[in-house]
Amino acid sequence: MSSSVAEAQKYKKGYYFTNKGEKITGQIRHVFRAKVGNKPDNGIIFRQKKGAKKVDLSPYQISAFVIEADSFSTLNNFRVNSLAFYKKDFVQVAIVGNINMLIHYSTVSSTSNGMTFQDPVYTEFLQKDGKTIRMNTKKDFYEALPKLLVENPLLAADVKSKRYKLKDLQKIIEEYNSSF
Repeated sequence: MSSSVAEAQKYKKGYYFTNKGEKITGQIRHVFRAKVGNKPDNGIIFRQKKGAKKVDLSPYQISAFVIEADSFSTLNNFRVNSLAFYKKDFVQVAIVGNINMLIHYSTVSSTSNGMTFQDPVYTEFLQKDGKTIRMNTKKDFYEALPKLLVENPLLAADVKSKRYKLKDLQKIIEEYNSSF
């Protein structure tokens, strides 16, 4: 993953796709907005070139965007925890294969010494056979992941036996996808 929350404030070369499939090229800045409720946390600010008019775009206005080597698409009707539900937001497409790995970036508020800060949070999702599964707890990892890995019984057994940890998720998905 080459994109990060810290890098999100700089304009970079990229493009986006309209909901009708039209590709628009220019400069993009990925922005995070701490929203309350089910509104998207992610958006982009687009300009055709430096000094040009800026356009603020949400996942309801475009279907996907690419910044340098990082691709983002939309994900619908998902939770990142027991409180936060999103009707639609952008997710980074980290791995594409028989199992896709997606990463949702959001922020949470924290207070220290009377000052409020927006701290970055990311949630990983796996997609297989049209289903999307959140992978941010040990329970998700040790119970749901082996079921997704059924075509690779050795890898599924390694996960069940706790040979792997949640921090190894990307490595596991890459290994699984390479076995096809």
